[in-house]
Amino acid sequence: GVEKDDGGDEGSRKDDDTLQKRLTSLDKILPWTRSETDALLELVRSCDLRWPVVIDRWRTRFENCPLSALRGVEDLQHRYYEVGAALAEGRAREVVRREV
Repeated sequence: GVEKDDGGDEGSRKDDDTLQKRLTSLDKILPWTRSETDALLELVRSCDLRWPVVIDRWRTRFENCPLSALRGVEDLQHRYYEVGAALAEGRAREVVRREV
């Protein structure tokens, strides 16, 4: 699964900012907020990747937020795997940097 790195040093904050910029640039039509992304990651983790449960809880959680409520299960899956790919890419770059 995708796990959030809670490291408190300056490097991890810079990496987090870089990740947010990359993810933001990918979502031009209906941009994701940081709070939506965090909520999605928590839901996916707590529901063990059971997407029917995730979408049900998503809709319940965001029923008063029209833009968030528009997201379908495919949107949630895409965002989840997009975040995972971005995190993996960042970690791979860090490993390469350490080896050089």
